[in-house]
Amino acid sequence: ISKQAKHNILEREKERIEGMENLIIKVAKFVVFTAFMVMPHQMTTKVRADEPEREEGEPEPWAKTVGYGKERTTLLQFYYHDVVVGENATVLQVVPPSQPGSTHPFTGFG
Repeated sequence: ISKQAKHNILEREKERIEGMENLIIKVAKFVVFTAFMVMPHQMTTKVRADEPEREEGEPEPWAKTVGYGKERTTLLQFYYHDVVVGENATVLQVVPPSQPGSTHPFTGFG
């Protein structure tokens, strides 16, 4: 192989490595940007001046009225737990969950 051919091969390899380095930098920037932009809402601290301060250990209110201009909206927050099996079942199972390998894995219907 001539010196010129070796030089050309080395130049192409150098360009390929630089291209990979640039790609890695772009991917790292994208990952960092996405991590900060898509961060779950629960991980952020929210302080509102219109909410009264609570004593330590006091539960959050399950309902609060929020004013939006001329409208007022009441937000309700509650949780429930259904028991599907046993003597004291509180719900009836109408459709069982889909089995692995079924043709409709996301809906369980059809």
